[in-house]
Amino acid sequence: MTAETRTEASSGSDPLDPGLAEFYREVADLYFRYALKRDLSVHDAKDAVQQVMLKLHVNWYQRMAPLEPEARRAYAWKILDRTVTDFWRNQQRDLNLAVRLRREPPPLSWADESAEDGAEALRLIRTLTRRQYQVMALAQEGLKPREIAERLGLKASTVCSHLHDARTTLMTKLQARKESGRGH
Repeated sequence: MTAETRTEASSGSDPLDPGLAEFYREVADLYFRYALKRDLSVHDAKDAVQQVMLKLHVNWYQRMAPLEPEARRAYAWKILDRTVTDFWRNQQRDLNLAVRLRREPPPLSWADESAEDGAEALRLIRTLTRRQYQVMALAQEGLKPREIAERLGLKASTVCSHLHDARTTLMTKLQARKESGRGH
């Protein structure tokens, strides 16, 4: 970690407690290397270290300052390990989603042709635009419109419009299917 990255933590309107600044200087490089060893990118490793230090800063006076140095390091290490694990899990989830979102909806041949409802559902999904499909897939993963917007580089209102349009399209087609006697 560079000296400029270190000073980023100490710059700003809320000056760091000298004890926390010293602690940061002692552990930042070690924490950064640990995050890299856990397969985080350089950017994510820097972010993970900064998140740990922000959590420590919030708890410094109540929990950290009274502790002995060894207890501080142990407490901070637990926070680091959880933070790095969270980053890694998010990274893996993002990779899996990226692979899924690059694809079009599954082809009709993917469904067992004897499973009429499955084949019909796939036909309905394939009527969505690519963007509607992506937004619906991310919503299915539990992401909120704001999170979907960040991932796809859209405005949250645009994501909401795509979700609305996709749901309307699917509901209209399901209703037509039901009225034609093909629905249950």
